[in-house]
Amino acid sequence: MKGRAWNHLLLVAACFSLASCSRPLPVHVIDGGGYGKVKVIEPAHPRGLVIFFTDRNEMNAASDDAAQALAKAGGLVVEVDTPAYLKRLDKEKEKCHDLVYDAEGLSQQLQRSLNFPRYLTPVLAGRGEG
Repeated sequence: MKGRAWNHLLLVAACFSLASCSRPLPVHVIDGGGYGKVKVIEPAHPRGLVIFFTDRNEMNAASDDAAQALAKAGGLVVEVDTPAYLKRLDKEKEKCHDLVYDAEGLSQQLQRSLNFPRYLTPVLAGRGEG
């Protein structure tokens, strides 16, 4: 039941993308592996990990607001620049891209570096075409 409640909370935060009255959480830019440079927003006590894909218009204020809302709801948020990621995939010579590898690899790397007490399965979310 706890997992279901968490999923509902994330859905509400993502759908409404409400800007909170409180200050935005700090944003860090890191190398996201296959995703390229990504923004990471870490709440004080993360209860989940969200890989958030921006709309086709790249990272903008609306995407940042949505990512902040997810982080304030308890998600460690990784904001991926969707157009830049798709351009990188187009350059690959593969017939089929294994997109799960990028998500899982980054999730494991982040959780190890932040010393998470247990592994959290990443939730994929997006805005617009993301």
